[in-house]
Amino acid sequence: MKEHSKDVLEKLYRVLEDLAPWVGFVNGLPKPTGADFVVVILAKGHMPYNVVNKIAGIEPCDTCPKLKGVLERTLALFEVKAYVDNSKSMASNPMNM
Repeated sequence: MKEHSKDVLEKLYRVLEDLAPWVGFVNGLPKPTGADFVVVILAKGHMPYNVVNKIAGIEPCDTCPKLKGVLERTLALFEVKAYVDNSKSMASNPMNM
């Protein structure tokens, strides 16, 4: 499962990395849209994303600099960071994984 998960995730993150901008937000607007929040959920959402990343042994923001930039720019907004930091659902681990 680990190797299969790693192969699938590496393909997914390569596609997302190609779509991500070096500056600004995904859709070129001055504020993040749903596309930028997808990156936040992939990076900060415990279930299932971080569980699968851990199984696969990868850290997408370490290997995808453009995705990491989108994540950082999106989290730089006070409202977004406050939500992520205080959300019970983002870090939820209902299956103790």
